[in-house]
Parts: sequence; C-alpha cells; structure tokens
Amino acid sequence: MEFIRPIQIDDAKLVSTTILEDDYPEWVSGQSYALDEYVIRTQTHRVYRCSGAVTSSTPPEEDILNWTDYGPTNAWAMFDQDVSTLSDSSAQDEVTVVISPGRVDSIALLRLQARTIDVSMNWNGEEVYSAHIDLEEPSNNTGGLFDYFFEPRVLGSYWYENELVDLAFLDMTPFISSEITITFRNPGGLVKVGEFVCGKKFYIGETQNNPRPGVKNYSVRKRDEKTGKITLQKGGSTRYLRASARLDTKDLDSVFSTLERYKDEPMVIVATSLHGSMIILGLVDWEMERQNSLITQIEITAEGVS
Repeated sequence: MEFIRPIQIDDAKLVSTTILEDDYPEWVSGQSYALDEYVIRTQTHRVYRCSGAVTSSTPPEEDILNWTDYGPTNAWAMFDQDVSTLSDSSAQDEVTVVISPGRVDSIALLRLQARTIDVSMNWNGEEVYSAHIDLEEPSNNTGGLFDYFFEPRVLGSYWYENELVDLAFLDMTPFISSEITITFRNPGGLVKVGEFVCGKKFYIGETQNNPRPGVKNYSVRKRDEKTGKITLQKGGSTRYLRASARLDTKDLDSVFSTLERYKDEPMVIVATSLHGSMIILGLVDWEMERQNSLITQIEITAEGVS
C-alpha cells in the first residue's frame, strides 16, 4: 500500500497545456458587469459569476459581495484536488500537459476519460522514463505502472467507452529538475481529467486480501407509505476505501508518525494499482495492532474529499 502526497501545481510548475484557458472573458477593471455574467481570472485560474450589477476596480476574488467563485477554469480543474471538477478537451480528442514539478516519483490520474496515455520524463535533455498505456488493448502496454510486470494486469477491464477510470504510475525515478509530459488520446471522443496528481510516495505495508472500496451516496430516497414507490432527490457522492496492510513492527513508529504528520492533508491512497476503484484521493484515519515483535497490522479508512 502506497500513499502519494500531492505537490501543488502552480504557474511555475505548469510548463504548458493544450487546453485553452478561455472559458469566459477575462475580467477587466472598471468594466460594468450585469447579474449572472461570468468572467475568469488567469491570476487565480478561477471562474466568477456576477451576483449583482457592479462596476469596480476590485478583482472578483477580493469582492465577495458582488462576485461568487464558480470553480476552477477548465485548464486548471485537473490540479484543484477535487475529482468532481473535470478538465475536458472541448472539441479535441487529444490533450498534452507538460509540468516541471520538482522531485516526484509517482503520478495518479483520477476520473480520467481517455483511451491511451503516454508519459515521458526528461532530465537534462534525456528521456529517463516512458510509459504507454492502452486501456482498450492491454497487450500494447509498455513500461510504467509498477505492478504491470510483476502481477497479472487486465487493463482492458478498466475501459468502458466514455466512462471515467483511475490509474497510478508508481515506478518513476525522482529527478530534482525533471520535466514530465503526458499525452491523453481518445479518438472520436473527448478527453477528461478529474485530477492529475504527482508527488512522492511512501510505503505503508503489504495490502492484505480484503480491501473494501465503496461509495457514500448523498441522494435522498423516500418511500411512499401508501404506494410503496420511491422518489429520489439526486445528490452527490464520495468514494471511500477500507483496507488492511501488514508491516514490519520495527517500522510501526515511523509509519504512525508519517500518517499523523499528514492526517489533515488529502493524499492519494493506492491499496493496489490493479484496480482503479482502490485508488482514492482522500483523508485517512487508521488504527494499528501490534501482533508480535515482527508483524503489525494497520487498518486504513480513507474518505474521498470529493
């Protein structure tokens, strides 16, 4: 079981993206705006909705009386640590993103709609890592995905046309000034990315054969007492994951203190990269049981942040 602590992608780390940041017109100081007009701010990479007629030199992020934060711009939705907001390729069936995140060794792609993914890492002008993932034809896959060469992996089971999947690349070598390029392709369809997470992983222990992924549904169901029919008021949902891992007792304190240090930070939890449903961006609770001087069991509960 690995955890990835996300590195925040900002203007300095995003080298380029083929998704344009043109959702709405850029806000202009002193211009008049009417109720329900939308603007973007490329400084904050957010969309704002005018909540009342206004003419002001105060930017929307500082004027909460007249502007409502509507969410991230399309190009930056994949970096906002919210899997429910998706970057999409508009009319394109291919998206290329280039980042320079610093020293990282892992990438997670969550709520992804694409058929193929190509990843490359360059350092000092040389390619030091590459992977090609074909979600429809797993026999075409090369490199990447830590468990691919060590355990049977049926990537085809992940692919359903226009569905969203989750993947993790856990076998990258960290270089302090590397540049990572990812190209997503979905011939004949749109590319969508809910969250693009990169960071350094830390190993918790060997996942046991009982991970339990699930969904917490916030829809409201009401059954009519006379007819027995159910009416549904649709709501959101979040994923959760319960899993056990076994670690060496000598590592008990270091694992405990690491988890305690990051207890209030969303992390990517990878119970196993063989199943996308067991890769989740969330907050973690845990309990340990020291079974003997050699083996300690840890029970993990991860609750999705969105």
